[in-house]
Amino acid sequence: MLAASHNISVILLGAGRPHQGNIPSSLHRTPDSRLVLDWIIDAFSDHSPEWNFVGGFHIDEIAEKFPKLNYSINSEWQSTKTAESLFTAPIREHVLHFVAYTDIAFSKDVVRKLDQAAGDIVLAVDGTWRNRYEGRTERDIEIAEKLLLRDGKLLALGSGVTGKDATAEFCGLAKLTPAAIEKILELRSTSRSRFRKSGLLNLLADLKETGLEINTVDIAGNWAELN
Repeated sequence: MLAASHNISVILLGAGRPHQGNIPSSLHRTPDSRLVLDWIIDAFSDHSPEWNFVGGFHIDEIAEKFPKLNYSINSEWQSTKTAESLFTAPIREHVLHFVAYTDIAFSKDVVRKLDQAAGDIVLAVDGTWRNRYEGRTERDIEIAEKLLLRDGKLLALGSGVTGKDATAEFCGLAKLTPAAIEKILELRSTSRSRFRKSGLLNLLADLKETGLEINTVDIAGNWAELN
């Protein structure tokens, strides 16, 4: 089970502009009339974690609707990516972290599955990604954050994985154990500028090379993404 609530941190990466329109992704309404951020908060509602939202685009609107969250600002959100937003967050040593994009919706069951999975880093993935929704374009497949798995083992992740080779898509949710957090803090201290243009998966690919164990949980069909 998840550790005591004061030993859990959830970092929400929501600094970027939405795929379309001017409403932050986290404030979009889902078919059940809840906001995307409502879904994410509810997914962790059994555990009362520390919440840290890293924002940029229209962050004031988000803070107005969710005043109880802690906020950090990626002041360079227009020119950096999710790795820099993660580095901007108040990362805590010796604490279990979950990191989530704010344009996705998932359930408590997804959090439970990640919690139960072994590994220094655990990623939520979708093995049915190519046909996840009707009319998915080749362009969308190409820009998706992809992974290469074989017999359940993660071989590669990030921009080095082509659409042709990929076997799964990253769903925007990761569990980072204290061992992973230690490495992330080291990179933030020594190599932060190298990751300014990097997405989260590329940062995690770098961590994989240090020997950290990265495992995946396939949540096929049990999540949704704004697009």
